[in-house]
Amino acid sequence: METRKSFLIKGAVLTAAALLPGCSSRGIKYSKRPLKTRKPKKALIAWYGQTGHTSRYARLIGHLWKKEGIAVDVLEYREVKTTALDVYDIIMIGTPVYYYDTPENVKDWLKKIPQIKGAAVASFVSFGGPEGNQHNSATALLELLAEKGGVPVGIDYFMNMSTFPPPKWDTGGTIGHKHLPNENTYNRVRKYAKEILSNIKEDKKIIVDSEADFRNVLKVLPTAGATKLYYRNHKIDKKKCINCGTCEDACPVGAISPKFDEVNRSKCLFCFGCFNNCPVQAVTMTAGSTQLYNFPEFMKRNKIEIKEPDELT
Repeated sequence: METRKSFLIKGAVLTAAALLPGCSSRGIKYSKRPLKTRKPKKALIAWYGQTGHTSRYARLIGHLWKKEGIAVDVLEYREVKTTALDVYDIIMIGTPVYYYDTPENVKDWLKKIPQIKGAAVASFVSFGGPEGNQHNSATALLELLAEKGGVPVGIDYFMNMSTFPPPKWDTGGTIGHKHLPNENTYNRVRKYAKEILSNIKEDKKIIVDSEADFRNVLKVLPTAGATKLYYRNHKIDKKKCINCGTCEDACPVGAISPKFDEVNRSKCLFCFGCFNNCPVQAVTMTAGSTQLYNFPEFMKRNKIEIKEPDELT
Protein backbone atom coordinates (compact mmCIF):
# COMPACT_ATOMS: atom_id res chain seq x y z
CA MET A 1 0.00 0.00 0.00
CA GLU A 2 1.39 3.41 -0.96
CA THR A 3 1.99 5.75 1.97
CA ARG A 4 1.48 9.49 1.89
CA LYS A 5 5.24 10.03 2.01
CA SER A 6 5.95 7.69 -0.92
CA PHE A 7 3.11 9.28 -2.86
CA LEU A 8 4.57 12.76 -2.36
CA ILE A 9 8.07 11.61 -3.29
CA LYS A 10 6.77 9.88 -6.42
CA GLY A 11 4.83 13.00 -7.35
CA ALA A 12 7.91 15.16 -6.96
CA VAL A 13 9.99 12.79 -9.09
CA LEU A 14 7.36 12.74 -11.82
CA THR A 15 7.14 16.52 -11.73
CA ALA A 16 10.90 16.80 -12.05
CA ALA A 17 10.89 14.32 -14.91
CA ALA A 18 8.31 16.42 -16.69
CA LEU A 19 10.41 19.54 -16.23
CA LEU A 20 13.67 17.96 -17.34
CA PRO A 21 14.13 16.93 -20.98
CA GLY A 22 15.78 13.65 -21.80
CA CYS A 23 18.34 14.78 -24.33
CA SER A 24 17.90 18.40 -25.36
CA SER A 25 18.59 19.58 -28.90
CA ARG A 26 20.73 22.36 -27.42
CA GLY A 27 22.86 19.78 -25.63
CA ILE A 28 23.47 17.90 -28.89
CA LYS A 29 24.27 21.16 -30.68
CA TYR A 30 26.90 22.04 -28.07
CA SER A 31 28.63 18.69 -28.55
CA LYS A 32 28.92 19.20 -32.34
CA ARG A 33 30.99 22.36 -32.07
CA PRO A 34 34.65 22.22 -33.14
CA LEU A 35 37.31 22.59 -30.46
CA LYS A 36 39.74 25.49 -30.66
CA THR A 37 42.59 23.00 -30.32
CA ARG A 38 43.18 19.38 -29.38
CA LYS A 39 46.58 20.29 -27.93
CA PRO A 40 45.75 22.72 -25.09
CA LYS A 41 48.54 24.97 -23.85
CA LYS A 42 46.74 27.23 -21.39
CA ALA A 43 43.88 26.51 -18.96
CA LEU A 44 41.77 28.38 -16.45
CA ILE A 45 40.19 26.75 -13.41
CA ALA A 46 37.82 29.24 -11.79
CA TRP A 47 36.31 28.26 -8.47
CA TYR A 48 33.98 29.57 -5.81
CA GLY A 49 33.77 28.20 -2.29
CA GLN A 50 33.79 29.18 1.36
CA THR A 51 35.47 26.46 3.42
CA GLY A 52 38.22 25.05 1.19
CA HIS A 53 36.75 21.89 -0.36
CA THR A 54 36.08 23.31 -3.83
CA SER A 55 39.39 25.17 -4.06
CA ARG A 56 41.23 22.03 -2.97
CA TYR A 57 39.77 20.03 -5.86
CA ALA A 58 40.52 22.90 -8.26
CA ARG A 59 44.14 23.15 -7.10
CA LEU A 60 44.63 19.39 -7.44
CA ILE A 61 43.34 19.41 -11.03
CA GLY A 62 45.53 22.42 -11.79
CA HIS A 63 48.61 20.67 -10.36
CA LEU A 64 47.99 17.58 -12.49
CA TRP A 65 47.50 19.60 -15.66
CA LYS A 66 50.70 21.53 -15.03
CA LYS A 67 52.56 18.23 -14.91
CA GLU A 68 51.25 17.62 -18.44
CA GLY A 69 52.92 20.82 -19.65
CA ILE A 70 49.85 23.06 -19.58
CA ALA A 71 50.07 26.58 -18.16
CA VAL A 72 47.24 26.71 -15.61
CA ASP A 73 45.65 29.59 -13.72
CA VAL A 74 43.67 28.46 -10.66
CA LEU A 75 41.69 31.48 -9.46
CA GLU A 76 38.74 32.38 -7.27
CA TYR A 77 36.19 33.45 -9.86
CA ARG A 78 36.22 37.10 -8.77
CA GLU A 79 39.96 37.25 -9.53
CA VAL A 80 39.52 36.19 -13.16
CA LYS A 81 40.15 38.83 -15.82
CA THR A 82 37.15 38.12 -18.00
CA THR A 83 38.49 40.33 -20.79
CA ALA A 84 41.35 37.84 -21.27
CA LEU A 85 39.34 34.60 -21.43
CA ASP A 86 40.16 34.13 -25.13
CA VAL A 87 43.74 33.12 -24.23
CA TYR A 88 42.55 29.87 -22.62
CA ASP A 89 42.14 26.57 -24.44
CA ILE A 90 40.37 24.99 -21.44
CA ILE A 91 38.01 26.72 -19.02
CA MET A 92 36.71 24.89 -15.97
CA ILE A 93 34.35 26.16 -13.27
CA GLY A 94 33.82 24.55 -9.85
CA THR A 95 31.42 25.49 -7.03
CA PRO A 96 29.61 23.98 -4.07
CA VAL A 97 25.92 23.09 -4.31
CA TYR A 98 23.81 25.67 -2.46
CA TYR A 99 20.16 24.98 -1.73
CA TYR A 100 20.01 22.22 -4.36
CA ASP A 101 21.35 24.55 -7.03
CA THR A 102 24.32 26.40 -8.46
CA PRO A 103 25.14 29.54 -6.39
CA GLU A 104 23.32 32.57 -7.79
CA ASN A 105 26.43 34.75 -7.71
CA VAL A 106 28.34 32.29 -9.92
CA LYS A 107 25.46 31.98 -12.40
CA ASP A 108 25.26 35.77 -12.64
CA TRP A 109 29.01 35.94 -13.28
CA LEU A 110 28.90 33.28 -16.00
CA LYS A 111 26.05 35.09 -17.74
CA LYS A 112 28.21 38.22 -17.98
CA ILE A 113 31.48 36.73 -19.26
CA PRO A 114 32.32 37.31 -22.95
CA GLN A 115 32.21 34.67 -25.66
CA ILE A 116 34.74 31.81 -25.35
CA LYS A 117 34.19 30.28 -28.79
CA GLY A 118 35.82 26.88 -29.23
CA ALA A 119 37.33 26.61 -25.74
CA ALA A 120 37.00 23.19 -24.12
CA VAL A 121 34.78 23.66 -21.05
CA ALA A 122 34.17 21.51 -17.99
CA SER A 123 32.52 21.81 -14.59
CA PHE A 124 32.43 20.18 -11.20
CA VAL A 125 30.60 20.71 -7.93
CA SER A 126 31.36 19.82 -4.34
CA PHE A 127 28.50 18.73 -2.09
CA GLY A 128 28.05 17.79 1.54
CA GLY A 129 25.75 14.81 1.26
CA PRO A 130 24.16 12.37 -1.18
CA GLU A 131 21.03 14.50 -1.48
CA GLY A 132 22.45 17.61 -3.12
CA ASN A 133 21.08 17.56 -6.72
CA GLN A 134 24.72 17.63 -7.68
CA HIS A 135 24.48 16.44 -11.29
CA ASN A 136 21.96 19.09 -12.26
CA SER A 137 23.95 21.79 -10.45
CA ALA A 138 27.10 20.84 -12.37
CA THR A 139 25.04 20.68 -15.57
CA ALA A 140 23.79 24.22 -15.03
CA LEU A 141 27.42 25.44 -14.82
CA LEU A 142 28.42 23.57 -17.95
CA GLU A 143 25.42 24.79 -19.91
CA LEU A 144 26.20 28.42 -19.05
CA LEU A 145 29.76 27.92 -20.34
CA ALA A 146 28.41 26.24 -23.47
CA GLU A 147 26.00 29.11 -24.08
CA LYS A 148 29.06 31.36 -24.30
CA GLY A 149 30.51 29.23 -27.09
CA GLY A 150 32.39 26.61 -25.08
CA VAL A 151 32.65 22.96 -26.12
CA PRO A 152 31.65 20.59 -23.26
CA VAL A 153 34.26 17.92 -22.47
CA GLY A 154 33.68 17.05 -18.81
CA ILE A 155 31.37 17.08 -15.80
CA ASP A 156 31.75 15.55 -12.32
CA TYR A 157 30.94 16.03 -8.62
CA PHE A 158 32.82 15.24 -5.41
CA MET A 159 31.36 14.62 -1.96
CA ASN A 160 32.83 15.97 1.27
CA MET A 161 31.54 16.64 4.76
CA SER A 162 28.87 19.31 4.96
CA THR A 163 29.91 22.76 6.18
CA PHE A 164 26.36 24.09 6.57
CA PRO A 165 26.13 25.09 10.27
CA PRO A 166 23.17 23.26 11.82
CA PRO A 167 21.98 23.78 15.42
CA LYS A 168 23.91 20.60 16.20
CA TRP A 169 26.95 19.65 14.13
CA ASP A 170 26.50 15.93 14.87
CA THR A 171 24.30 15.39 11.81
CA GLY A 172 24.89 12.76 9.14
CA GLY A 173 26.28 15.18 6.59
CA THR A 174 28.90 16.57 8.97
CA ILE A 175 30.16 14.23 11.68
CA GLY A 176 28.94 11.26 9.63
CA HIS A 177 31.14 12.34 6.71
CA LYS A 178 34.09 13.61 8.74
CA HIS A 179 36.37 11.27 6.78
CA LEU A 180 35.59 13.10 3.53
CA PRO A 181 37.33 14.11 1.39
CA ASN A 182 39.64 11.10 1.52
CA GLU A 183 42.00 9.33 -0.84
CA ASN A 184 39.10 7.83 -2.79
CA THR A 185 37.74 11.35 -3.33
CA TYR A 186 41.09 12.57 -4.60
CA ASN A 187 41.47 9.55 -6.86
CA ARG A 188 38.17 10.48 -8.47
CA VAL A 189 39.42 14.05 -8.94
CA ARG A 190 42.65 12.74 -10.48
CA LYS A 191 40.68 10.50 -12.83
CA TYR A 192 38.50 13.43 -13.86
CA ALA A 193 41.51 15.65 -14.60
CA LYS A 194 42.99 12.92 -16.81
CA GLU A 195 39.66 12.20 -18.49
CA ILE A 196 39.22 15.81 -19.61
CA LEU A 197 42.63 15.92 -21.31
CA SER A 198 41.92 12.56 -22.94
CA ASN A 199 38.55 13.79 -24.23
CA ILE A 200 40.18 16.87 -25.75
CA LYS A 201 42.95 14.86 -27.40
CA GLU A 202 40.45 12.38 -28.86
CA ASP A 203 37.97 15.13 -29.81
CA LYS A 204 35.40 13.46 -27.57
CA LYS A 205 32.65 15.82 -26.42
CA ILE A 206 29.82 15.25 -23.96
CA ILE A 207 26.14 16.10 -24.25
CA VAL A 208 24.95 18.59 -21.65
CA ASP A 209 21.77 17.19 -20.16
CA SER A 210 19.92 17.25 -16.83
CA GLU A 211 18.62 14.24 -14.93
CA ALA A 212 15.16 13.64 -13.48
CA ASP A 213 15.55 14.43 -9.79
CA PHE A 214 12.81 15.67 -7.46
CA ARG A 215 15.41 17.90 -5.77
CA ASN A 216 15.57 19.86 -9.00
CA VAL A 217 12.05 20.99 -8.15
CA LEU A 218 13.07 21.94 -4.61
CA LYS A 219 15.61 24.44 -5.91
CA VAL A 220 12.83 26.68 -7.24
CA LEU A 221 11.37 26.92 -3.74
CA PRO A 222 12.54 29.79 -1.48
CA THR A 223 14.84 27.53 0.56
CA ALA A 224 17.41 30.26 1.21
CA GLY A 225 14.61 32.59 2.29
CA ALA A 226 13.19 29.95 4.61
CA THR A 227 16.67 29.46 6.09
CA LYS A 228 16.86 33.18 6.79
CA LEU A 229 13.62 32.99 8.75
CA TYR A 230 15.08 30.33 11.05
CA TYR A 231 18.68 31.57 11.18
CA ARG A 232 18.52 34.98 12.82
CA ASN A 233 20.63 37.53 14.71
CA HIS A 234 23.14 37.52 11.88
CA LYS A 235 25.52 40.32 12.84
CA ILE A 236 29.05 41.30 13.87
CA ASP A 237 29.98 41.25 17.55
CA LYS A 238 32.02 44.45 17.82
CA LYS A 239 33.62 43.29 21.08
CA LYS A 240 35.17 40.30 19.29
CA CYS A 241 35.77 41.85 15.86
CA ILE A 242 39.43 42.55 15.00
CA ASN A 243 38.60 44.42 11.76
CA CYS A 244 40.57 41.96 9.63
CA GLY A 245 38.08 42.21 6.75
CA THR A 246 37.85 38.44 6.27
CA CYS A 247 34.06 38.45 6.31
CA GLU A 248 33.94 41.26 3.75
CA ASP A 249 36.34 39.41 1.44
CA ALA A 250 34.39 36.16 1.76
CA CYS A 251 31.02 37.71 0.91
CA PRO A 252 30.36 37.54 -2.86
CA VAL A 253 27.59 40.16 -2.81
CA GLY A 254 28.88 42.85 -0.42
CA ALA A 255 26.31 42.16 2.30
CA ILE A 256 28.67 42.47 5.27
CA SER A 257 31.47 44.77 6.45
CA PRO A 258 33.25 45.37 9.80
CA LYS A 259 32.33 49.04 9.31
CA PHE A 260 28.67 48.24 10.06
CA ASP A 261 26.89 46.43 12.85
CA GLU A 262 24.20 44.73 10.79
CA VAL A 263 24.28 42.36 7.85
CA ASN A 264 22.28 43.38 4.79
CA ARG A 265 19.95 40.38 4.85
CA SER A 266 18.14 41.40 1.68
CA LYS A 267 21.42 41.08 -0.28
CA CYS A 268 22.76 38.12 1.72
CA LEU A 269 22.78 34.78 -0.14
CA PHE A 270 23.16 32.86 3.11
CA CYS A 271 26.27 31.06 1.90
CA PHE A 272 27.72 31.28 5.46
CA GLY A 273 31.04 32.49 4.03
CA CYS A 274 31.35 35.33 6.54
CA PHE A 275 30.31 33.09 9.43
CA ASN A 276 32.54 30.12 8.56
CA ASN A 277 35.62 32.20 7.79
CA CYS A 278 35.74 34.65 10.68
CA PRO A 279 38.92 33.76 12.62
CA VAL A 280 37.54 34.97 15.97
CA GLN A 281 33.86 34.02 15.57
CA ALA A 282 32.82 37.66 15.64
CA VAL A 283 30.17 36.96 12.98
CA THR A 284 27.30 35.53 14.98
CA MET A 285 23.88 34.01 14.35
CA THR A 286 21.31 31.80 16.00
CA ALA A 287 19.18 28.91 14.72
CA GLY A 288 15.96 29.20 16.66
CA SER A 289 17.21 29.85 20.18
CA THR A 290 20.54 28.05 19.67
CA GLN A 291 23.72 30.10 19.38
CA LEU A 292 25.76 28.68 16.50
CA TYR A 293 29.49 28.12 16.16
CA ASN A 294 31.29 27.89 12.83
CA PHE A 295 32.88 25.10 10.81
CA PRO A 296 36.50 25.68 11.95
CA GLU A 297 35.33 25.56 15.57
CA PHE A 298 33.47 22.31 14.84
CA MET A 299 36.68 20.88 13.39
CA LYS A 300 38.65 22.02 16.42
CA ARG A 301 36.21 20.64 19.00
CA ASN A 302 36.10 17.25 17.27
CA LYS A 303 39.84 17.13 16.48
CA ILE A 304 39.14 16.65 12.78
CA GLU A 305 41.83 17.35 10.19
CA ILE A 306 41.12 17.24 6.48
CA LYS A 307 43.58 15.07 4.62
CA GLU A 308 45.24 17.02 1.84
CA PRO A 309 46.08 15.29 -1.44
CA ASP A 310 49.73 14.30 -1.57
CA GLU A 311 50.38 16.57 -4.55
CA LEU A 312 49.46 19.67 -2.53
CA THR A 313 51.36 18.98 0.69
